[in-house]
Amino acid sequence: PDATGNAARLPLIVSLLLLSFLAALAALHVEPVGAGGIWDSVIYVGTARSLAKGQGFYMAHSLPLTPLTNWPPLYPILLAGPAYFGIDPAESARWINAFCWGCSVFLAGVIAWSYAGRSYPIAILTALAILLSPDMVEVHAQILSEPPFVALTLACIAGLLMFLERRKTKYLIALAVAISASLVTRYAGIFLLAGVVAILALSWRASSAARVTTESSNFCLV
Repeated sequence: PDATGNAARLPLIVSLLLLSFLAALAALHVEPVGAGGIWDSVIYVGTARSLAKGQGFYMAHSLPLTPLTNWPPLYPILLAGPAYFGIDPAESARWINAFCWGCSVFLAGVIAWSYAGRSYPIAILTALAILLSPDMVEVHAQILSEPPFVALTLACIAGLLMFLERRKTKYLIALAVAISASLVTRYAGIFLLAGVVAILALSWRASSAARVTTESSNFCLV
């Protein structure tokens, strides 16, 4: 059965990887001279440049320098990382968007395939819905935190479904990491956390006290 399952998965994985690659190319294509943006984009890029210069979490466009508090910190950190190697945050945003869009396409397809009857057509249609969505094109053409947040949200869904199905600690830890990252990417992640906690609480009703204690402790600790 394992060999059969692996043989059935291989065409799906190859197809989703190809669609993910197309999504990454699309993100780079719609940003030929750099990602666009709105006022939030100015905040993210300015803070990333401040971080790269060793000046801390400050919005570089403001005088006097104002600390970044109204926006979560992870996205500026992602933009600042490549700046240490001479890549400006406005340029690295293109590649972050490309990577995140590819991840979103792949994760959406895998989730649909795993929990919709192992249907290849449903998985491909789901991935195409993410790839061809006008809203996804728009957000992945700008310097915004939505691209990593969407990818992290899908990672949370995948981790939650796998944990509920297999009850393995590694999936619970992966879920907790994905939620933690989403919380420091966009504050809206608090609603994702609330939903996940509610679902986990319902799943623990039929579990032993020892299992509930262990799993909830691991989740909260991470």
